[in-house]
Amino acid sequence: MMLKYIPLLCTAHALLAPSRRPVRPTRLPSSIGDVAPTAGATTSGTKSNTPVKTLEFLYPAAAAATTVAWTACACAALGTHPRLDLPPLHTRLTIAQALVPLPVLWATCQSLASAAGVGWSRLESATYRRLNLGLATASAWLPAAPG
Repeated sequence: MMLKYIPLLCTAHALLAPSRRPVRPTRLPSSIGDVAPTAGATTSGTKSNTPVKTLEFLYPAAAAATTVAWTACACAALGTHPRLDLPPLHTRLTIAQALVPLPVLWATCQSLASAAGVGWSRLESATYRRLNLGLATASAWLPAAPG
């Protein structure tokens, strides 16, 4: 029973834990032409600022596929009760309750897609890394939650 909560606790720990990145000492330039790299600078040139078209397309596609799969599972699992004859209104409300988390999924995927439109520099920021971590954890945890 307690095993269901381990992914949730791991996600909470990852989101609340302080960043433990080692700090690189910056060297002082020895001459005017010798400039030390700034924090967060990349050596790949403009790659970090170019839009990531593949991810910009895949995040909304993943949201759509998850919505269809989650709705189909909710309708199949909650559409009928094996032992009770429940009114249709109860069945519809139960299915609607199972679909409540979907707007959070849509908002997360929309924000990650817009970050992909800006480029890798935005996706590498702490906020969007946390959104990716939360999305991955929710994707793995939600199907295992009823079990």
